[in-house]
Amino acid sequence: MSPAKFAELLQFIKENNSWGADMYDICQVRNRKAIKYVDASFDSRDGSIWRITFRQIVGHKDIVFLVDTQESVDKIYQFLNEPLSDEI
Repeated sequence: MSPAKFAELLQFIKENNSWGADMYDICQVRNRKAIKYVDASFDSRDGSIWRITFRQIVGHKDIVFLVDTQESVDKIYQFLNEPLSDEI
């Protein structure tokens, strides 16, 4: 994933899965996971983001995604769009 695509992902998270003053809206009204921390692993050899970790997620355990194909990026967005889980 390019840094530009990663920036787009962060903007999507900010608008749809943010942790903060609008948590009631995110978690209760929209029934979406609120994510507090996003960590990225940057490969300085080719300038790509190769791993993304979401930590302190409302309604879910921390999760790591390897980002090596468009399919893996699609899985990240699918995860972000899924409703809250009862499993913590």
